[in-house]
Amino acid sequence: MSHKLLTPVFILSTLLFASCRTFSVPNESKEWLMISEGGGFTGIETGYFLIPNGQVFYFSGPDSGYKELPKLSRRTSKQFFHRVQTVLPALSDRQSPDNINKTVSWHKGNQTLSATWYRNFGEHDSILQFYNDVLNTTSKQWSLIQGKP
Repeated sequence: MSHKLLTPVFILSTLLFASCRTFSVPNESKEWLMISEGGGFTGIETGYFLIPNGQVFYFSGPDSGYKELPKLSRRTSKQFFHRVQTVLPALSDRQSPDNINKTVSWHKGNQTLSATWYRNFGEHDSILQFYNDVLNTTSKQWSLIQGKP
């Protein structure tokens, strides 16, 4: 009797585990979202990558690699991916870099959309609000591993 019960439990557990794939670097995923800030005379850029499964990666500098942070809820992650599809496509051709830039990039399949700006976007405050929302959420994940409240 116990074998009849264990087999379906094992199969279900295996399927659930297989569907929860995690990544060791963000660009292994078919879809990702990246926000960053940087540039200037050093060219150092810091930012965060988000994956639809909720994984968050922090990077700082060109050779620093990625630091995996505590995951976001799947719901929060999905909300960000839905929002970026509404705010970024209209601005993806907007590249206004200067000294210290902010960038939002979204990659899905073979397509990457990106917007870069300095200071503010003027009439396109939706991208700045999106950037700040993602930054506030992901920086909380960074604080968790730094031991800060």
